[in-house]
Amino acid sequence: MKKLRIQKSKIKILNKNQQKKNRFIINQVNLQIQIKALQIEILQKENLINNVSSKILQLSQQNQEQIIVNEQLQFQIKEQTQHAQQLKQEFLISKAEQDQQNNNQILELNRKITALEITNQQIFDQKQLKENQIEKLQQDRLYDQKIEDQSRKEENQYIVDNLLSPLIIEETQESQQKILEQKLQALTIQLNQQTSALLQAQIFIEQIKNEYNQTLEKGKMNESELKLLLEQSKILNNNLQSQCNSYRIQLNALEIYIQQKNSKIDELETQIKQNQLQFQNELQELQQQLFEENDQCQKEKEMIQQYIDELEDKSLQLINQVKEMDIQLSDIRRQNEILSKQLVEQQQIDDRAQKLEQSYLDNIQKYEQQIHEISLKHMQNNNDMMKQIQYLQQQSQQDQVDLQKQLAEQEDKYAIEIQLITKNYLNGLKDKDDQIQNLQQQIQSFQQVKLEQQNEIKLLGSINDNMEQEQFENFEYNSKIQFTNEKMIVQTQPQEFQLNQLQNAIKELELKNQELETEKINISNNYQQALIEAQSLNRIQDNSNEKMEKIQEEVIALKCRIGDMLNTAQEFGGAQLVDKLQQALGIKE
Repeated sequence: MKKLRIQKSKIKILNKNQQKKNRFIINQVNLQIQIKALQIEILQKENLINNVSSKILQLSQQNQEQIIVNEQLQFQIKEQTQHAQQLKQEFLISKAEQDQQNNNQILELNRKITALEITNQQIFDQKQLKENQIEKLQQDRLYDQKIEDQSRKEENQYIVDNLLSPLIIEETQESQQKILEQKLQALTIQLNQQTSALLQAQIFIEQIKNEYNQTLEKGKMNESELKLLLEQSKILNNNLQSQCNSYRIQLNALEIYIQQKNSKIDELETQIKQNQLQFQNELQELQQQLFEENDQCQKEKEMIQQYIDELEDKSLQLINQVKEMDIQLSDIRRQNEILSKQLVEQQQIDDRAQKLEQSYLDNIQKYEQQIHEISLKHMQNNNDMMKQIQYLQQQSQQDQVDLQKQLAEQEDKYAIEIQLITKNYLNGLKDKDDQIQNLQQQIQSFQQVKLEQQNEIKLLGSINDNMEQEQFENFEYNSKIQFTNEKMIVQTQPQEFQLNQLQNAIKELELKNQELETEKINISNNYQQALIEAQSLNRIQDNSNEKMEKIQEEVIALKCRIGDMLNTAQEFGGAQLVDKLQQALGIKE
């Protein structure tokens, strides 16, 4: 029992030492993991610092791009305002030219009307002159006819009065006849000429009448067309004046809107400049802080790198020590495994030994009892066997004698019976010999078992002695391991202190990282505010573009109306009126 207690206490000590070894190994592994984690975190912090610096550079570039975009927008807004002013001036100039052209057109139309009135009066005067000429010609013709008739009467009277002689009469008749014929011919020629002249005059009068009627109709048509054109021009003038007034109102509204937008743009420009100055100042401060922090981080990084190098050297030393310790621990583990196996085997052997001892004692008692019983039985059996043998010998002798007697007496009769009896006797002897041999074998087996049990008892004693010696060696080895563990704990204390310092440095870096993130958030907020202002400028530009598009649409509508007006002028007055309207509108020179 004492041995078992000692063994249990040794096993507990071994387990404690094993637990300490495992803790030490776990602590070493945790230290390596923490060192690697610290290195990874330092690399992550460097990456974060690089990312923040790159983001700050990107933000500065984006700010510069936004400044360029804002300048471009301002330039575009100025160009649009100049374009709007130019359009306004062009519109005013075109309006003035159009008004002048309309006035000139009205004056020309009035001149044309007066010219047409003058031409109508001239045509009327010419008609009256032609009528007077025709009346005068008719009066002259009547007067000539009267004169001719009177002259003919006088000549005839003269001829009648002077017909004194036939010769004279004949001569006078012939001469008169010739003269009359000549006169008749001349009169016929004159009549023909006068009739042709009358016909021509009538034709000319009819032509003049037709022309006059046509001119009157054309004059009436022209008057109606001119009246329509005057009304249309008045309507167009009124429409143009109303459109001009609406355009003036829109232009005034646009000017007010542009002035408001310009004031807003100026305010936004001032705000943008202020924000840019503030942002540049903040960027400079941040860059200064970043440079300082980068210097500090670089110094800290160098310190940490030195510290990491030292830690790496120490960690290499520790790793080498740990490797050595691992080798030792592996050896110790192997030995412990062997010892644990041996302990298990020993425990099993102890259990078996206890069981064997108990069974040995029980078996010894049993064997002793059995041996005693067997010995008694054997003695009895031996005695019985001796008695039986003696009895059998005596009986055999007697049987032999009897058999011999019987054989002698009954050789012929009982030959078969004798053979059977001899066989049975021989078989009985064989059985008895077998029983004797079995008993002898049992005795030998009992003796052999007794020898084996004695050998096992000797082995168990030697194993117990070896176990006591190994337990003593294990106790010494565990004490050595405990001493080395204490040394390792003392050696790992400065490493733990260094790890605490590294953790504090990491916390400081995290705080700085948080500050950088807050600064980054502020920068992003300023950038978003600048984006919102740029978007508002874009909206203002879109609104101005929409208004310019509306003005362009209205200009297109005006052009369409002018086209419709030209088409109506083409229908009523022809190409000349269209050309004059185009010239009046300034479309055609």
